[in-house]
Amino acid sequence: MLQHAQAAISIVETLRRERPGDFVLLDEQQKSEFDMGRSLTVLARYPEAIAYYRRAISDGGASSAQNLALDHKSLGAVLVKTGALDEALVEYQSATATDEERVRKEPADGRAKLDLSYDYADWGLILLKLRHP
Repeated sequence: MLQHAQAAISIVETLRRERPGDFVLLDEQQKSEFDMGRSLTVLARYPEAIAYYRRAISDGGASSAQNLALDHKSLGAVLVKTGALDEALVEYQSATATDEERVRKEPADGRAKLDLSYDYADWGLILLKLRHP
């Protein structure tokens, strides 16, 4: 999985140099960075995973709100594993704000509501770990 993620990033970066204004490629770059972060997380290579999730968030301008919220949640989850609970809480707050906006825009979107419920649950768990119930 790691090798595939590395290859995808290499290909997308090459294409982005050729077509820097292509928003489809920017979206693909964000997805490739997310996949790299996920692969590194599985391998418990947390500092590297954090860097790739941050890159994915930075490049997330062309992505859907759902993907951007997932990037923040994934980064938050790795930060929890490293003990950086305050930073993790900030990431979950960002995801929550994004998902709340999704629900406001589409109140009948069950997936957005489900995602938001997970945000609140994860946020609550972090607050408990921080001893701020």
